[in-house]
Amino acid sequence: MSKLKISAHDRILIFAPHPDDESLAAGGLIQRAVRAGAKVRAVLVTDGDNNPWPQRFVERRLKIRRTDRARWGRRRRKEALAALAHLGLDPATSVRFMGWPDQGVTNFLLAANENALFALWAEIMEWKPTLIVTPSGADTHPDHNAFFVLAQIAAARLEKPPRVLRYLIHAPKHHSEKRRATLHLSDEEIETKRAAILCHESQMALSRKRFVGYAGEQEVFFESEPVREDHRHPISSARIERGGLRLEIKLLRRRRASFSSEAVLMAFECATEGSVRWILQMPTTSQRAEIIDAKTGEPTRFAAVRIRGKRAEVSVPISALQPLRHVFVKLQRKFFLYDEAGWRAVPLSDAAATASSDADETAAGTQTKIAERTVAL
Repeated sequence: MSKLKISAHDRILIFAPHPDDESLAAGGLIQRAVRAGAKVRAVLVTDGDNNPWPQRFVERRLKIRRTDRARWGRRRRKEALAALAHLGLDPATSVRFMGWPDQGVTNFLLAANENALFALWAEIMEWKPTLIVTPSGADTHPDHNAFFVLAQIAAARLEKPPRVLRYLIHAPKHHSEKRRATLHLSDEEIETKRAAILCHESQMALSRKRFVGYAGEQEVFFESEPVREDHRHPISSARIERGGLRLEIKLLRRRRASFSSEAVLMAFECATEGSVRWILQMPTTSQRAEIIDAKTGEPTRFAAVRIRGKRAEVSVPISALQPLRHVFVKLQRKFFLYDEAGWRAVPLSDAAATASSDADETAAGTQTKIAERTVAL
């Protein structure tokens, strides 16, 4: 664990998937940065408009129409502006709204939406941060963990990626995030953070106690590296070897679990093939299972799935995708609105990392073309 230090030379870019995440995760960090003379920008990714249960409760309505959601989103924007002003930011110059669809960030990721990725990359390029603060891939909210992947991809397109700190709002019982960077808050900072949280009035009816609980003595961030073995994650092992992606998945039940509603999501960033997205619907028995291209909806290849007792072993052929730059995997196994666990970054083998390094110049040219095409769109 290390103490988080901020200086006047820092330029901090904070990404919040929904209005309120900026206050819950980094209300103390924002205050400390403003007082130190650092430059801070908060970027609200969605408007939090697809949040029906608080809206139903507050507005006393059962059916939520599109116009109702839009009005709710506008309300949540105003609450975020009030909260950030309370924390010391100028809403006119230090706050951005990206307007992405609430509950839709995973779709952007699986579709390899270059417009969205370029907008994210452009935010980073414009601000030139020394520190990016973003949700963790271990967060169980799908918008949070999908945004983590997109932020990783966008930051990697920079010539010199800045330091990245991750935060957990919807934390699983067990996670493997290590290397904590901790900010210890004063009584005054705690009280100011609490007041900023309370600015999100639309969320207080159902979540006041939980939200105010985030105004504690510490704010904790993470900056760990990906690991091959993570026995706390449903994908307990993820590695690349002999031209294949090898996954070990824990079953839910003691006997063979029905995987009928579960799927392995895979996001590859390749130096030559660009962004590749695959979905493997898990079978209930050992077999050769079809992989679907998430961007086209068409079958692309087969994976070998072997179920042994409480575990499933999955082997995905990926030699055609080499050299790889990034690989992320997730077992989509939802509990109400949340995931059981988020995305995992898969460590590249030494050979893959070397090949990726050798292809950097080609990849940079590819990304430049992508950016130019996206601007044209």
